[in-house]
Amino acid sequence: MQLILRNFITILKRFKTASILNVLGLSTAFAAFLIILMQVRYEQSFDKFHSKAERIYRLEAQDEKAGRTLYACILSRPQIEEFAASSPHIAAGALTENQDEVYLTVEQGDHPTGMREQMVLCTPELAQIFDFAMLEGDTTALRTPDQVLIPQSMARRMFGHRPAYGAQITYGSERLTVGGVYRDFPRNTQIHNALYRNMGKRFANQRGMWAFKGYILLDRAANKQQVVDNYMKNYVAPHPDQRQKDYRLTLLSDVYYTNDSEDMTPQTHGDKAQTRLLLIVAFLVIAIAAINFINFTTALAPMRIKSINTQKVLGCSTGILRAGLIFEAVGLSLIAYLVALVIVHVLSLTSYADLISADMALAANLPLAAYVAAGALLAGLIAGLYPAWYITSFPPALVLKGSFGLSPKGKRLRTVLISIQFIVSIVLIISLLFVKIQTRYMQTTPLGFDKDNIAITEISPDIYRNHREALTDRLESFPGITHVSYANKKLCNSDDYGVQGIMDQGINIHFGIMAVSHNFLTTMSIPIIDGRNFTDVDARKQDAATLICNQKMVLGNPQLIPGKRLADGFVADIVGTSADMHFTSLRKPVDPFALMLVSTKSSQVLNFCYVKIKAGTDLKAAVGHINQSIHAIDPAYPVNVEFFDNVLNALYQGEIKLNRQITLFSLLAILISMIGVFGLVIFDTQYRRKEIGIRKVFGATVGEILTMFNRTYLYIVAVCFVIAVPVAWYEIKLWLQNFAYQTPIRIWVFAVALLAVLAVTILTVTLQSYRAATENPANSIKTE
Repeated sequence: MQLILRNFITILKRFKTASILNVLGLSTAFAAFLIILMQVRYEQSFDKFHSKAERIYRLEAQDEKAGRTLYACILSRPQIEEFAASSPHIAAGALTENQDEVYLTVEQGDHPTGMREQMVLCTPELAQIFDFAMLEGDTTALRTPDQVLIPQSMARRMFGHRPAYGAQITYGSERLTVGGVYRDFPRNTQIHNALYRNMGKRFANQRGMWAFKGYILLDRAANKQQVVDNYMKNYVAPHPDQRQKDYRLTLLSDVYYTNDSEDMTPQTHGDKAQTRLLLIVAFLVIAIAAINFINFTTALAPMRIKSINTQKVLGCSTGILRAGLIFEAVGLSLIAYLVALVIVHVLSLTSYADLISADMALAANLPLAAYVAAGALLAGLIAGLYPAWYITSFPPALVLKGSFGLSPKGKRLRTVLISIQFIVSIVLIISLLFVKIQTRYMQTTPLGFDKDNIAITEISPDIYRNHREALTDRLESFPGITHVSYANKKLCNSDDYGVQGIMDQGINIHFGIMAVSHNFLTTMSIPIIDGRNFTDVDARKQDAATLICNQKMVLGNPQLIPGKRLADGFVADIVGTSADMHFTSLRKPVDPFALMLVSTKSSQVLNFCYVKIKAGTDLKAAVGHINQSIHAIDPAYPVNVEFFDNVLNALYQGEIKLNRQITLFSLLAILISMIGVFGLVIFDTQYRRKEIGIRKVFGATVGEILTMFNRTYLYIVAVCFVIAVPVAWYEIKLWLQNFAYQTPIRIWVFAVALLAVLAVTILTVTLQSYRAATENPANSIKTE
C-alpha cells in the first residue's frame, strides 16, 4: 500500500498538467451527468408524491381538429360532472379552473399592499383527491365560497411570520378569509401552489364553455377502462352536442410525458425523447472523458515505462504494479468527483440553476450524488484497467528499444477513441446551431399582428370597471403613446386559450376565443380581409356578442360570413374576417379563433392593457408613464410592464432552456475532446522526438513539422464529419417534427460546425507540438 501511495503522489507531482487536465475533463463530465440525473429524477417523479398517485387520473377528450388526434383536458363543467357521477368505481371527482394571476390586497402595517397571485377555482372534492398538508386550518374551507386555502409561501409573502388563519384578503369588491394554509407542493406537479377557492355554480349548465380540468379518483386502477367504456355508452350518445369521438383517463403521473395533449406547457410537460437524448449525451460526455483518461495514461507511458520496468527488475510483481496504476486512476476519478460537486454547487447559486427545472441544491439530491460517487469509482476502475495492463505488459527488451507505443494496433485504438470524441462534438455543435436557429425563427417570424413597441400590463378588475376611461386618458396624454386597448388575455402567452362552442345549422363549431375592446385590432395592426372592424355602436350592443373570425375558422365553416347571426345557444353577430395570426406558439398550427367585442356595459373584465408606443419613443420614459398612470389610480397595485420580446421568451422557454443545455454540453464535449487531442499530441511527440530531430537536421522548418502533426488530425476530423452529418441530420429532422412551423435545414450550419472543430483542433495541436518542433535536434537525437 505504501508503494501504491508513493506512486500516486509521484504521478501527481511529475505530471501536473496531465493530472489537472484529467481531473478537469472527468469533473466536468461528472457535473454534467449529475445535473442531468437531477432533471431526469425531477421529470420521472412528476406527481408521484401524492398518496393516491396510482389512482388519480385526468379526464381528457379527443378533439376533432382537422383529423389531428389530440386530446383536450380543458372541458366543460357538465361533461366533467357527468363523468364523475357515471360509475360507482369513481371514488371522487373534482374540477379546477385556473385564473392565472389575480390582483389581491392585504393589510401590511398601516397601508394595503397589492400583489398578484395565482388563483384556482375548484370544487371541494379536490381535497379528497390531493394531499393538502395543512399547517393552519383545514380543507373544509373549500366548502365555503368566501374562504380560501393558500400555500405557506403565499402566506409568508402576505403576512410574514404572523398566523394567516382567519386573515382577510381583498379581491376586487370581495373580502376573502384564509380558511387554511397548506404546505407547498413540490415543483414537479400539475397542481399549482395557488390560492384555492370554491367555484360555486360557475358555468354549471354551459356545455359550450370549455374552461375546466377534471380530476378523477378511482377505487382501483384496474377499473379505468371499464369506467371510460361505461361513460361512452351511457352518457355521450344521448348528447348530440358532444363533439368528442373518444374519452380517456390519463394517470396524472403520466401526464408530464404525454405528447398528444393540447395542454403542453413547458412547466408541466416534457419531451421524453429529448430527456433521453440529454441522458445519452451525458453518458457520452463521461465516455469521452474516460477515453481521455486512457489516452493520457498511455501518452505518459514513455515517461513512466522505465520506472515501472525498474520496479519489476527489483522484484515488484506485475499484480502490485497494476493495482497501483488502477489506484491512481480511481484516485484521480474521486478527486474529479469532488471537484464536480463544487461545480454543481457553484452553478446552483447562479442563473445557471435555471438550466433545469429540478432543484440543483446538493442537499436535495444526496441519493443522486451517492450514485454518481459510485459511478466515479467504477469509471476510475474501468478507465484504469487498460492503461494498467498496457504499461506493464511489455518485455524489458521492447521497452529499451522504445518502439512499443507505435504499433499499428495501438494507433488504430487511439484513432478510434479520439474519433468518437470528434463525432460527438460535431453532432452537438450542429444540434446547438439548429436549436438556436429554430428558436430565433419562432421569435422573429411575423405573427400576423404588430408586436413591435407594444407594451402589456395587467390591471385590476376595479381599475378596469371604474377607472378605465381615466386610465386611457392618462396613458394617451403621453406624446409617444398612440393607442390603448384592452383584452382578457395576453397574446402568445400560452398554447391554450378558452374554447367556445356554438351550434349553427346543426354543425358544432368550436374555436379559441379572446375578449377585446373595440379598438384592439387597430392597436395590434391586425388586418381585416372581409367585412369590417368593431365600432363604438357594436360596443354598446347588449342583445348579442360581436365577433371577428380568423380565416381558419371561416375556411372550415364557410357559413360564418360577415353579417351572419348565430342564435343557437350562443348569440353572436359576425361582422368581419381577420387575417390568421399566431395567438399561440409556432409549435402548433393556426387554429380557428375569434375576437369577441365586450360591451361597455358587460360585467366581463378585460384585465390586460395593450399600449401602442410610437417608433422612436423613449421606451424607458413610456414605461415610467404607464407606471405613474396606474399608481395615480391605485398606489398599491404592483405594475409589471412587458414587451412582446419578453412574452415570446416566456412562451419559448422550453426551447431556450434546451438551447442553453446543448450549449453547455457542446462546450464540454469540445473541451474534453481537445483534452483528448492534447493527450494524443503528447503521445506522438514523445515517440517521434527522434524523427523530428532528424527532419530538422535535414532542413525541415518548424512550419513543416507543425503541418505534419496537423495533417493527421485534419484527416481524422474530415472522416468524423462525414459520419456525424447524417446522424445530426436525422436527429434535427426528428426534433423539428415537434413544430408546426420549421426553419429549413441550412447547409451552412454543417460547414460552421466543421470549421469550429477544425479551428480548435489546429490550435490545440499547434500549441502542444510547437515545443517539440522548436527543440534543439541534438537534444532529442542524443536522448533517443
